Amino acid sequence: MKSVFLLLSCLVLAAARKADLTYEDPTDAGQVIIDGQPVGGDGLNEMVEDELLDDLGSALPPPSPPPEPEVNVTCSKNEMSIRIPKQLLRGLDREHLRLTDLNCPATETPTHFILRTDLTECRTKSRHTKDFVIYMNKVEEIPLLPGQIITRVREVEIPFSCYYSNTGVVSAVGLEVKSKKIIFSKKGRGEFVLEMKIFPNNNFRDQYKKKDFPVQVTLREILFVEVSVDTEDGRLAILAEDCFATPDPNPDKSGLKYTFIKDGCRIDDTMRPIPTDDQRSQRF
Repeated sequence: MKSVFLLLSCLVLAAARKADLTYEDPTDAGQVIIDGQPVGGDGLNEMVEDELLDDLGSALPPPSPPPEPEVNVTCSKNEMSIRIPKQLLRGLDREHLRLTDLNCPATETPTHFILRTDLTECRTKSRHTKDFVIYMNKVEEIPLLPGQIITRVREVEIPFSCYYSNTGVVSAVGLEVKSKKIIFSKKGRGEFVLEMKIFPNNNFRDQYKKKDFPVQVTLREILFVEVSVDTEDGRLAILAEDCFATPDPNPDKSGLKYTFIKDGCRIDDTMRPIPTDDQRSQRF
C-alpha cells in the first residue's frame, strides 16, 4: 500500500489595531482627539504622514524571493556524486535516503545530503550513444517496513546522470587530453582520462617520460605505443581511430604529418597490432 503523507497547516491572520479618530466641537481650535487624547496641529501632521507612509509601503512590490537552492552533480573519471540541499527535502533525515542499491546510503553536511557511487557500483546503469557514454542512478527514499501503512516520509525519486565523451585526442608529449565536456541541465559533466604512452621495447615497461622528449631514434628503429582509457568500467573498450606523427609537439600545427592509422585501420605496413588482455587499452 502506498504511503500517505499528511501535512497539517494553519493560516494565521494578524490585524493591526488602528486608532479611532473622533472630532470634538469645531470651536475647540481644531483639536483632534485620538484614543481620547487631544492632538494639536503638529501631531495631526505627523499622524497623516505616518498614514501616507503606511499606504505607500503597502503599494510597493514585495521583495524578490531568495533563489532556489541547487542540486549539484559531480562526475569524475571513476565516480559520480550528487549534493542535495536539505532545504529541498524538509522533513527527511539522512537515513531516509539511498541510491538504487539499498547498500548505498547518504552522508550529510550541515547543509546538504550527499550520495556517491563508483561508475560500476550501487546498481548504476550505463548506455551508449553515438557521442557519449552515460551513467545513471537515482536517489530514492527507503522502502516501507512490512505492515507500515502511514509514514511521515515523503516519496522521493531524483534521477541523476553523468555524460562522458566517447572520443578524445591525446598526444604522447605532455599527455595533453582534449576531450569534450557536456553540461546537460542539472545532470553532470565528466571526461574520461585518455593516455598515450611510448615504450622502448615490447615489454611495455619504463615508458618514455616527458623529460625524455624529443626521443632520438635511429632510422627504422621500432617504437611501441599504447593508448588507453583510465576507467574502472571493464565494459568499455578503446579504439585508436586516427594516429599520425609530426615533427612538432603541437598536433594541430600545420606542416608535415605522417598518418599510420586512419578511420581505425592501419595504412602503414610497418605497423603491427599487439594483442592485449585489457580492452581498455590498445597496443601497436
